[in-house]
Amino acid sequence: MITVERDKTETGEPVYRAIDGNKFAVGKTVGSAFDALAGEQSRGVFQPEGTFVWIPRYEADQFFPAEQRDRLRLLMDEWRAARDSSTPFPEAKQSELEALVDAELDAMAQRAQAYLDSRE
Repeated sequence: MITVERDKTETGEPVYRAIDGNKFAVGKTVGSAFDALAGEQSRGVFQPEGTFVWIPRYEADQFFPAEQRDRLRLLMDEWRAARDSSTPFPEAKQSELEALVDAELDAMAQRAQAYLDSRE
């Protein structure tokens, strides 16, 4: 699974980070980050047509309310700061972060189903 996140450069310029396990690439757009990651992958390993790409929703909705979205953003900022400073991320916060990521994945599935239901 590839995740695409919004991030900022050291100068505060917005960028996107495409992440696949412990590999990542950065671009000015979602597509450029994804393409850069694809270019980094080994031959035969990266198969975009069979890869699930998760681009988190940044707006609250009935599937993932503002409270959860805001907490996820905060924990992701803390996780990145810990990663960048090589500081251990507390287990309790890691568990909460993983639960929120799972909740956002569930919300994404619910959004997709609602979209499909609306087209019937």
